[in-house]
Amino acid sequence: LHELTSNALKHGALSSRSGRVKIRWALSVGQEPGPQRFSLRWEETGGPAVRIPEAKQFGRILLEEVAPLSVQGQAKLDFAESGITYEMNMPLTELS
Repeated sequence: LHELTSNALKHGALSSRSGRVKIRWALSVGQEPGPQRFSLRWEETGGPAVRIPEAKQFGRILLEEVAPLSVQGQAKLDFAESGITYEMNMPLTELS
């Protein structure tokens, strides 16, 4: 969350008065085989137009690779022109 927030303040939705960030989370109800899962979704809107970075720098590597690997999860970072969206999910047991 720190990486997402600092990027939003510096370059994204929170760098503009009209920008917004919506954060949602959910717990799976155990209908799937395997452990219950926790999911998080970060969605930016109303900020400056997003451009896909040409290089994969530290913050992106942290969000897409390091963070999910550290909690046995999966992550997806989407660079839509209207704002970035980041989703990560992990086994619920990783939160304790």
